Amino acid sequence: MNHKYDIDWLAAWVACQRMGMLKGSKIVAKQPLKFVPILGWCWICTETIFVRRVWETDRETLANDLRRIFANYPENHYFNLMLSCEGTRFTEKKRLASMKIAQEKGLPELKHHILPRTKGFTLLLQGAENRVEALYDITLGFKKTGAEPTLLSIIKGRSCQAELFIRRIPISEIPTDTEGSSNWVHELYREKDKIYDYFAQHGTFEGNGLPRLETSRNYYDLLIELGWIMIIGIPSIIYFFQFLWTSSILAKFIFVIIISIATVIGRTMIAITETERGSHYGENNKEH
Repeated sequence: MNHKYDIDWLAAWVACQRMGMLKGSKIVAKQPLKFVPILGWCWICTETIFVRRVWETDRETLANDLRRIFANYPENHYFNLMLSCEGTRFTEKKRLASMKIAQEKGLPELKHHILPRTKGFTLLLQGAENRVEALYDITLGFKKTGAEPTLLSIIKGRSCQAELFIRRIPISEIPTDTEGSSNWVHELYREKDKIYDYFAQHGTFEGNGLPRLETSRNYYDLLIELGWIMIIGIPSIIYFFQFLWTSSILAKFIFVIIISIATVIGRTMIAITETERGSHYGENNKEH
């Protein structure tokens, strides 16, 4: 999947949820994301592979975690693993830095993507053995008619409108040797760049060669959420009002201080998901 927006992972989650595949979804993510309130904790509990983006340590992490996932999922059960080969979210500064490397190595120059890193993809491909049947190439675009695609927009209840361009590629069609796999990924991103360029010009992927599929909402998870609200949420609200009614002024003051500190910490952690406040990984040519 391309890595151009703050909440591209959320768009992928929504797609998986609507197709009934959310329970088997895994991602490869940078380590700081595990500290994002609630969401990061969910990723920890759903066997997310956290990497430091330092190949010397990530190589072992990817191999060990992939073996662990295979061990936890019998052959007759499915799972999906989302990977962004760019390794970091898109900014123009990062793109320009990576294009200098592309020019030096004779690789395709890209307008809308960062030069993909192929080592992790090749390692996962070689470790997949016969357990992975296909790769789904996903190119995401958010329409300008909706709110800014950020986590804060979602928290505030603002609607973001996204489209996904998805192609299914059998694993048998992808070279597994290091050089062949690397060349294949670079060619894939050259194609992805053309696909996204169409979206940038037309505001939609429609007319780009694939039929349109409308996914219907899956309300099963909503019922689960409502159930937990009844079990935990309502008693918590009752307890909260009892606390406000019976506690001392000092206790209320301490409570306000705790909530304020938690809000500041939460906002700081959410900043990890924002492109303009995220890491500068990829802006240095030596990192490519």
